[in-house]
Amino acid sequence: MPGTVSGVVFDDLNANGTQDPGEQSLADINLQVVDLNTGAVVLSGIVTDAGGNYRFDAGVLTSNNCELQVLAPFDFAGNAYLFDWDPTAQNGPIVANFGLLRIE
Repeated sequence: MPGTVSGVVFDDLNANGTQDPGEQSLADINLQVVDLNTGAVVLSGIVTDAGGNYRFDAGVLTSNNCELQVLAPFDFAGNAYLFDWDPTAQNGPIVANFGLLRIE
């Protein structure tokens, strides 16, 4: 769907960045969007569902220099995805999957 950012958050057991068989999707993981021009959180309250999926309408963003951040639980290392967003254009969908690494 145009104007959306979506993906899945999962336990990346082999640290290859791809969800492989046996790597569990992670539910109830919080994500936020930060405007890198100002450092302000511009969108929060994004939470993965039971299948580890998240999705939000990026049409609410007014900056073209954003970072999507995963707020990882204490036993995982976090991750982030930089993306350019033109608030004056019709943007296509962006897919960003996050493989989190378990801290031992």
